[in-house]
Amino acid sequence: DYKLTTSRKAIVEYLIEEVMKFLSEEEKEIFSMWLNGYSYRDISENVGVSPKKVDNTVQKVRRILKDRGKSSIFNLLKELI
Repeated sequence: DYKLTTSRKAIVEYLIEEVMKFLSEEEKEIFSMWLNGYSYRDISENVGVSPKKVDNTVQKVRRILKDRGKSSIFNLLKELI
């Protein structure tokens, strides 16, 4: 269903925007590359950080989504209705 697909895309885009608010510029670059399917090693080489920093950033994003995700989705749904 097109409407459902569009709604899912909107939710994903909104959540990415919410996550980005909590990241440094370096972390934003790491997160963007990770979203685009780069490996931890590729990200670490391109950004110039350790693979551990990449992992820490991905874990930070997961914490943000866990902590903020539910309220963010609720706020987005209120906007869509």
